[in-house]
Amino acid sequence: MGFNFPRPPSQLTFPQTAQHIANGAMAALVILALIYSIYEWRAGRGPLALILLAGGAISYLNEPMLDVLGLLWHPRPGQDIAIDTLGPVPMWGLGIYTVFFGTGTYLLYRAITIGMTRRAFWIGIAILFVVDMAVELPLIGAGLYKYYGFRTPPFDVGGLPMYWLFMNAGAPLLGACTLAAAPRVFAGVHVLRALALPMMMFAGFSLATGWPIFTALHMRTLPAWLEWGAALLTVAIGATAIHELAGWAQQQAPGPAPEPLDEPEPVPAAVN
Repeated sequence: MGFNFPRPPSQLTFPQTAQHIANGAMAALVILALIYSIYEWRAGRGPLALILLAGGAISYLNEPMLDVLGLLWHPRPGQDIAIDTLGPVPMWGLGIYTVFFGTGTYLLYRAITIGMTRRAFWIGIAILFVVDMAVELPLIGAGLYKYYGFRTPPFDVGGLPMYWLFMNAGAPLLGACTLAAAPRVFAGVHVLRALALPMMMFAGFSLATGWPIFTALHMRTLPAWLEWGAALLTVAIGATAIHELAGWAQQQAPGPAPEPLDEPEPVPAAVN
């Protein structure tokens, strides 16, 4: 027996003008992130930002696998290919992964070390949601990629299934919490281990939260209400994980310095 895969929209062609604009915009973002990472190193905070930036680029190897599981199609004809494993993925996507999963992880890690409340973290996650939609919706509208399936995916807004927001945003937070929880693991020369962190965190978080909808998308005869239930379960798992990670991160905030104890008053000497 073969795998259950709906027929992809293989007739689509990569729109060249949109591709050139996306390539240029993503290259500009990577350059800005690179400048920031070098600044952090020169400011005395070590090479972690730069290493995570490179790790974000490595994490792009996840994209072909998640495209298969989540039913996302990049048009083949005319595509500027970055890598080709289970399927080809375009060059502009490399910039998104580099900045979102690399620099995004570092920024959240810095927020944890400085100290943020759970509410502030959720505001940050909401900002990530907005950024994700601001990037993806125009790209989908321009025809650079398409979500497909046996049916229209649940929570579809402008061609973007909203459950992806939770899978995408949770991975940098998980990576940041890992860095904060195990500083000795990444101390000294071992900071190079952070190269693998964005790859592992996105792969792990995506599968841990996305397994219900990934399973449902590949079931040809599944009733629509069960597919929506699977999407809701994915959102619930993702939201719960983000909420608990944010709560843990809040507990790591540096507390106020203890006030000095009052000096005891000297005891007068006894008079004979």
